[in-house]
Order: sequence, then structure tokens, then C-alpha cells
Amino acid sequence: FLPGGWRLKDTLRLVPLLAEDGADLIDCTSGDIARPEPHPTGPCWQAPYAVAVRTRTGAPTAAVGKVTSLEQAARLLATGACDLVLMGRQQHLMSLPRGRGPRFLSCGPLIYTVQ
Repeated sequence: FLPGGWRLKDTLRLVPLLAEDGADLIDCTSGDIARPEPHPTGPCWQAPYAVAVRTRTGAPTAAVGKVTSLEQAARLLATGACDLVLMGRQQHLMSLPRGRGPRFLSCGPLIYTVQ
């Protein structure tokens, strides 16, 4: 999002090299490491990056970016947008139901879902 910054086209050139070197999965995030960094927001807002990488390179991808419900995660998986959904906000994860659907693995203060 910053002038001269890393772009999707850069990622699309890098992913085949990573796959050739043994990468099993590409975590498709836009970073959010510089301030101010204007970017779109909303539910699943970074999922299109996972779709683009998966579609254009064939590499397995993980989608991130304000995925706040199991329904959103299931929709991303069912539509083939990605191979894995990473949810990283504790306030959302703690409210997810237990005992149905995906398993939940605790890792420090966060809980990760595993299909």
C-alpha cells in the first residue's frame, strides 16, 4: 500500500521460488508493518491475496484478515479461496463454540482452528 512497497506481482514472482525451496504453505498477508498504512478493511479483507496466489501459482495458501467467525472461515475453504484459514484475534477466538466442526488448538494466549 505504500509507494515503492511490496506488491502482489512481487509475491507472484517469489512464490514459485519458495515452493521450489520446499515451502508447504504461503501465508497471504499484506503485512501492516508501516504507519500510516492506508488499506481496505472489512471481513476477510485479505482473502483475495490468498485467492490470487493459489490461482496463479498453484501453491497452497492461508487466508487472514478479519476472519471473525467459523462461517466466514468455512466459506473461504468451501469456495476454494484458500487451503487454511488463520484467525488471530483472541477476542474472536474465545467466543467460538467448542465441540463441533473444526478442532481448536491452544497455542499460548491464542486458539487456532484446525480442519
